[in-house]
Amino acid sequence: MILLNTSFHMHLSVEDSFLAWVRNDYTAALSAYPGMGAPTLARLLVQPDPETVSYCFQMTADDEQTAIAWHDSDIASALRDDLSRRFGERLVHFTTYMKILPLQ
Repeated sequence: MILLNTSFHMHLSVEDSFLAWVRNDYTAALSAYPGMGAPTLARLLVQPDPETVSYCFQMTADDEQTAIAWHDSDIASALRDDLSRRFGERLVHFTTYMKILPLQ
């Protein structure tokens, strides 16, 4: 199982709009993609700058190929373009793939 983590760092002025976008557009697109599941949205408690806020959106994928296929899909590309168009330089993001390991 793969954990797909996307971290978003933004200016406070776009926080509400970003949350609406991630809850409505991003989550719906990811949830409809085969092999993806268990979405989680978390707000980081540490703010390195008082005018910024950070969030992590995590979702599981059945395997690494599914995670990469999602990330490289036309749907994901369109979402990234939409994110850039809406928020421009007031928001940056990056995605990390992680393998979930058993604890025992």
